[in-house]
Amino acid sequence: NFNAGKFGLALGIYDGIWNSDSEETIDGFGDGEWGIDLQAAYVIIPGLEARVGYARHNDAPLPADTIALFGGGSTVDIDQLNVWIEYEVGNFTLAGEYNDYEFDFHGLGSIDGRAWMLMANYAFTDRVGGTLRYSNEDWDHFDTWKLSVGPSIRVTENLLTRFEYSYGEADLYDEGTDGGDRDIHMFVAEGLFTF
Repeated sequence: NFNAGKFGLALGIYDGIWNSDSEETIDGFGDGEWGIDLQAAYVIIPGLEARVGYARHNDAPLPADTIALFGGGSTVDIDQLNVWIEYEVGNFTLAGEYNDYEFDFHGLGSIDGRAWMLMANYAFTDRVGGTLRYSNEDWDHFDTWKLSVGPSIRVTENLLTRFEYSYGEADLYDEGTDGGDRDIHMFVAEGLFTF
């Protein structure tokens, strides 16, 4: 991790990022699974910050009999590009994020996807805030959008509660007689304790 005030860099090397088998094995890097995470951050002007990140997950090779059955030399390799920007002035925060993904199923094709999010947050008091967020995902086999709204309440110096209602729609291509359209309603209650 390198931080020079307005500019920062971070680099992480892991034995896997997303679907690591580290919990089941003690091989570490020995099984051929690895991940890398690189991030650069820049403060454009006071209150306006941008970050760009890249992550790659390289899966461990499959056993020979599985390769013979399905083809390919690995389960899935994942590449992700992330761009994030945030502007904060007074009690108001605006943020935007974009992600580009590629899942490569060696010998079995690949899946590409993009996702983006816009968020506005306002702190009404030291203890009460509100958030409005819109997100969208567009993949080879489905696309979705979601609109979320909700308050956050700081109960104590160490306990923050958040309540959120979301409505969204998903279109699963070639699924069902209605084209795979789905309405989504979701309510989230969350407590965050810091110490």
